[in-house]
Amino acid sequence: MKSRLKIILLILLVGLVSGCSPLNSYQAGIYDDDAKIANQGDSYTFGNRLGSVKETSLHLEFGGFYGKQTVKEFQVETQRVVKLKITIKLASGKFKVCLIDADNDVSILAEGKIDGSYDVPLTQGRNAIVIVGKNANGEVSMLFGE
Repeated sequence: MKSRLKIILLILLVGLVSGCSPLNSYQAGIYDDDAKIANQGDSYTFGNRLGSVKETSLHLEFGGFYGKQTVKEFQVETQRVVKLKITIKLASGKFKVCLIDADNDVSILAEGKIDGSYDVPLTQGRNAIVIVGKNANGEVSMLFGE
């Protein structure tokens, strides 16, 4: 009787621990899948995250980042170009900044370690800047201009 109780408790404990994991397989599979990146909803997990996302800028220090987070949206009446400055200091893992245009096409703006300025073409409708990570540890800064 005691051995059955121990086995049941062990199974419950394993189920509880694995079911409460902050990382799920969906988030781990986002990085290489443009269809998942283009989904309107975000799905992400940070092991740790410090910083802020503001109207004209972003600065984040992070560890254990998996998934996709929208950091800026543009609702555009007519096509235009926006200036974007991106600095990525990546210690490990994979990290990229993408543009999702109004047609849900995904373009990589920056990936890995980088420090640069970009003229980003925006199409009529909703455009979004997203960060995407796969076990990413590092720091990202962005300035959103006009």
